[in-house]
Amino acid sequence: LMTSGRPFDWLDFRGNCLSGIDDVAAALATNPQLKTLRVSDNELNDRDAELIAQALKQNTYLRTLYLKHNSITSVGFLTIGAAFHDHSSLSAMESCNHT
Repeated sequence: LMTSGRPFDWLDFRGNCLSGIDDVAAALATNPQLKTLRVSDNELNDRDAELIAQALKQNTYLRTLYLKHNSITSVGFLTIGAAFHDHSSLSAMESCNHT
């Protein structure tokens, strides 16, 4: 689906037990029109946060990123925050992380 070349406005991967989101991060980086990414309720960690941060350097159109209920620590959230703080247009990040 993500390699189909079709543009996406939003992607929703809530509750899929994801733990390693290389493909999702690639979709974020290569779909500049993506406005919403939901990856809540998975098994994401700080490495996944780093992948998201790298992708955000290429996608400056994302408006909302849902990350709650993962295993991302404050270090991972700071990494993501640093990626969009200076130059991205991310409007909202749901950073509640109840594990």
